[in-house]
Amino acid sequence: MLLKFDQVTKIFPQKKGKAKVALQGVSFSLKEGETLAIVGKSGSGKSTIASLLMQRFLPDAGQILVQGEDLHSSSSARLFRREMQMVFQDPTGALNPHLSIQAILEEPRKILGLPRDLPYLHELLDLVHIPKSYLQKRPRECSGGELQRIAVIRSLSVQPKVLICDEVLASLDEPKKEQLVLLLQSLLQKHGLSCIFITHNLLWAKAIATRTAVLLEGKMLEIQETKELFAAPQHPYTRKLLSVGTHF
Repeated sequence: MLLKFDQVTKIFPQKKGKAKVALQGVSFSLKEGETLAIVGKSGSGKSTIASLLMQRFLPDAGQILVQGEDLHSSSSARLFRREMQMVFQDPTGALNPHLSIQAILEEPRKILGLPRDLPYLHELLDLVHIPKSYLQKRPRECSGGELQRIAVIRSLSVQPKVLICDEVLASLDEPKKEQLVLLLQSLLQKHGLSCIFITHNLLWAKAIATRTAVLLEGKMLEIQETKELFAAPQHPYTRKLLSVGTHF
């Protein structure tokens, strides 16, 4: 098993009133080469899962294991910063507007102490159909769809094992969403990556995910093979959602 959430709880203190329980005893696993969709409405805890995986903070209870090792142990933390990379919802906020596209793509390797690999960056650009001439451009000279593709290959530049996509379709129009889903499917297969695909839309989970987990108010309601979840949802909340639509 590549990744395992084991009864993870995360609680955020509040200035006024009682603390907010963002996650409550959440458990799931991720196998090599698998895409797991985590679906839920805003505030369900989806982005808290992503933040825990990216080591922004520690769980209050439970454990996160990567290949059997504690993600947050001091001996493993730096290694896993390379193993797991994230693509954010808003590429304009995630990419430094003052840097060239080449500097943006090389930045993760520099941070992790990896050598420059311009041929590999050229290969990645080819995979997402962006001309090499874009390396000298700034983000403001690129479209939203182009920026999201650049954000994807920025994460791939350090050759991770797990790609975490946090609402990466939300800022795109419908044609660009379809294009990015197809592109992600191709990249994940080509690089043999595992993926956690966070979304509020079950249709996009159906399009890309091997398995789908439904999250509500910090609790994991169910997790099934995606085809089985659509054919025979187990939890009443999932059944209700599928009966009225697939968008939270």
